[in-house]
Amino acid sequence: MSTPAVPRADLLDVELPKAVWSKSGRPLMGRISRALFATTLLLLGMTLPWIGVAYGLMAAAVLGYFFIPVITDFLIERREGAIRSASAEQAPGLLRELDDKVLIGAFAPDAWVTLQRGRLQWAQGDGRAAAQAFADTARIIKESNRPALVSAQARALLLAGDRSGAREHLSGLADRDELSPRDHLDFGLIMLGEASRKDQARAHLESAYEGLDGHPQAAAGLAVALARAGEMDRGMELLAAAEADVDESDELLKDTIKKARKALRPAREAAKKKKKRKG
Repeated sequence: MSTPAVPRADLLDVELPKAVWSKSGRPLMGRISRALFATTLLLLGMTLPWIGVAYGLMAAAVLGYFFIPVITDFLIERREGAIRSASAEQAPGLLRELDDKVLIGAFAPDAWVTLQRGRLQWAQGDGRAAAQAFADTARIIKESNRPALVSAQARALLLAGDRSGAREHLSGLADRDELSPRDHLDFGLIMLGEASRKDQARAHLESAYEGLDGHPQAAAGLAVALARAGEMDRGMELLAAAEADVDESDELLKDTIKKARKALRPAREAAKKKKKRKG
């Protein structure tokens, strides 16, 4: 399985093993080129009078036919590091490369291309397009319920503002007991907007905060839940932690911090007044 050099701080990660994407369909151009390469060497070997050379060419034809996908997959996979760490500014150029590079256009497995497209659309903030790319990947590999891809679709839809669509995917994961820490975070953030589910929201966010090692998104979300439960002191601690680690490119984090500040405003103002009196 390929892994990013550095995990994304904005939690825009999705894992799909090479053993899965490499078995998907491949472009017609690459399949024809592979067959022509092998056929040419094989026929050439069969026509030569020198037995040693002939057998060598025929062996090269067979080996080439089977090893071309291995070699091209290796070269393609080396591009993932740049794609998985891409910023919003870098994403458009890398998206163009998916369409323009001959290596990708001729030899890249279909599922690899849609997976990278989704990652890059995520990075540039197009959540709805990213969700569609991940759905296409699931369709290509014929695994519509693969947890990593369902989770990725849920987060992409959440970032696009489609909380109903995200909830549908997360509910399916919950029914199958396949929620990851990030899924708990996303489910919790969605439920913060539903007054009747405040206890469930808190439970999900507590699980996310623990599972994601205090990630700022989880800290800010949990701060909102705690404020609504009247636990202002801990809520303010978590909000301060999220504010100290804020990433200006992380729109979800910034939006959640705003909600936490609003929920904790009375407590923060009271703390300021108390501090002034002591001073």
